[in-house]
Amino acid sequence: MSTPILGSKFWWWVFATTIGFVIGFFLGLFSSLLAINTSLSAISGFWGGGLGGLCVGIAQKLVLRNQVSAKWILATTVGFSIGCGIGGLILVITSNAIISSILGIVSGIISLSFAQALTMEWQKNKTLKWLIANSIGVTVGAGTGALACILAGVIAQNIFRGGLETLIPVLVSATLAGSMVSGLTYSGITGLFLIKLLPKLQTMGVDTESL
Repeated sequence: MSTPILGSKFWWWVFATTIGFVIGFFLGLFSSLLAINTSLSAISGFWGGGLGGLCVGIAQKLVLRNQVSAKWILATTVGFSIGCGIGGLILVITSNAIISSILGIVSGIISLSFAQALTMEWQKNKTLKWLIANSIGVTVGAGTGALACILAGVIAQNIFRGGLETLIPVLVSATLAGSMVSGLTYSGITGLFLIKLLPKLQTMGVDTESL
């Protein structure tokens, strides 16, 4: 049976990570769009993903505070940057959205998990658990986020009927819904793993035997 402190930490993690996802997704997406049809289009995913990871990392650091160092922000930034960057680069080279998405997600999961685990100085057992957490969280989050994005886009298109002037509200609605659902899913799954991996839980008044 979890204590109020543990419950509070979990929900703050979910809330902060989701907010970071939404803000980071908007900043990353639209900053990457600036490079369309330029010589930088192939690598725009690296800085777009980096911006997204920076927002998520800062949000999570604010929740975890003394549980993680500032290196957590850098690790999250790097992990997101590698995943989005590789996915975007492969998309430009192959024009295959499926392959680029799969390779982007896989590389992002691996780089994010190991970078964050490294900052926590976790041993093999905890690192493996965090890799599993991110694998499930990112994969399910990406899937549910994509569905929410499509659904919100269809609904918004029916609401904002018209010509090209309706494109912006439709895109914003789809992006907001997709990033929010993706963030909620990812943070919820990883949060359940994280409460078992955080060090010094006893000093927070948490009964680790009940986790």
